[in-house]
Amino acid sequence: MTPRRSAHDVLTIALRKPGDVITLRRCTQSMCRAAGLTGSPLVRLTTVVSEAGEHLLGAPGLSAHLCLEETDTVMVTVRIHWRGDHRPPSPLLSAAGRLLDDSRLTGPHDDGRHELVLAQRTAAPAASLGDLAADVRANLADGGTAADLIEVLRTQNGQLLAALEESQRQQEELQRLNAELEETNAGVMALYSELAGELQATNTGVVALYAELEDKSRRLELANGHGRPVRRLPAHPRPRRRPSRQRPRLPSSRHPQQRLARPHDVTINSNTRSNAGVDATPFPDELLQTQAAFNATYAALAASHRRDTIALRRRLLRLSVRLWWHPYWNTAHSVPAARTQLRQLARTGEAARAA
Repeated sequence: MTPRRSAHDVLTIALRKPGDVITLRRCTQSMCRAAGLTGSPLVRLTTVVSEAGEHLLGAPGLSAHLCLEETDTVMVTVRIHWRGDHRPPSPLLSAAGRLLDDSRLTGPHDDGRHELVLAQRTAAPAASLGDLAADVRANLADGGTAADLIEVLRTQNGQLLAALEESQRQQEELQRLNAELEETNAGVMALYSELAGELQATNTGVVALYAELEDKSRRLELANGHGRPVRRLPAHPRPRRRPSRQRPRLPSSRHPQQRLARPHDVTINSNTRSNAGVDATPFPDELLQTQAAFNATYAALAASHRRDTIALRRRLLRLSVRLWWHPYWNTAHSVPAARTQLRQLARTGEAARAA
């Protein structure tokens, strides 16, 4: 059962020209504000009403009837009437159904008129609905529309100024971000150049290291062979008889602790003999500290949970270059042995500090 409606007329506007649609919009806004309808519901109702008036403009007998209706709730209602074959577009009717609390299209009736009802729910006023409708009529008749227009223009100007200020702030923020981005790009390019130089120096040091190691290996082989290169034994040597002198006995399977010599055993034994008897070398404190820092940086870089790997890699490269090209190695008697002893001393110092 449909509840009985109690309607209180406010104003009827004939829509014959575009200016009448603007007047309809202003009067709808004034009625909504007087009924306590503000914010988004007011905007939705006035927007749908003005759109419907523009689409139906030119229809015979087009008019808009503004009223306040009361059933179980209070509704701010605009009823648009016309005759003929004009019909609001389907997108407008769908939007009205989504945006408004009540939207209905009826007709044609017995008199040939169509009716489009657009309504929005509002809170019940403190005074009676009839008195509120009378106040709204008096306000519209006394020029409240002009005052409402001034208020709307003032509100729009305030919103425009706020939008301009927000745009200015966003532009300044964008300029600041662009400046920071340019500075960051310059820093990245400088870092790339520095890393490229350090990588070139490291590559040069590695090449020199390989050359020195190769030269030391050749000298050790010559020293171990008494002026002749060491003859490398095959993987599975076959015994043969020498009539001139007695050959050393080969290890048999009955002695598993004995094993055949491998090519790398010769190098290890020669290094052991060349390093044997070397006294503890007094290294400079600065060199020991550099080696300890290198060990600590390498350990930190090996940790899987670290994220600052870029800084650690750069530090590791710098420390490796300092260690390799330190002036002390120009005066060392046995550079490979001294380097090994330096690493051992650095590890011993770290273990003593940890204990």
